[in-house]
Amino acid sequence: MSKQGAYPVISFSLKEVDDLSLQTMIRQLKIQIRDTFMSYHYLRYSNKLNEDQKEIFHLYLNKHTIEDDDINTSIHFLSEMLAFTLRPKSLYLNR
Repeated sequence: MSKQGAYPVISFSLKEVDDLSLQTMIRQLKIQIRDTFMSYHYLRYSNKLNEDQKEIFHLYLNKHTIEDDDINTSIHFLSEMLAFTLRPKSLYLNR
């Protein structure tokens, strides 16, 4: 229990994605992705991210700019950004 709350958890629900139409399902997925990224909106202001990463992150915040191909990589990208910004400082040992 000592690790509880020490690491971010990405919560992503497919409960709302229940329509039989492919286009409607894709739209619902984009909304879920946008809502998930909104939970971590503070990452846009991290000085650990470069401008390209911030721009990509910003695109995920708008369901209209999320391309269909982006659906596959969205959560992976968010995971990488969380790991990159929250990872502890590296420790270098000299001999």
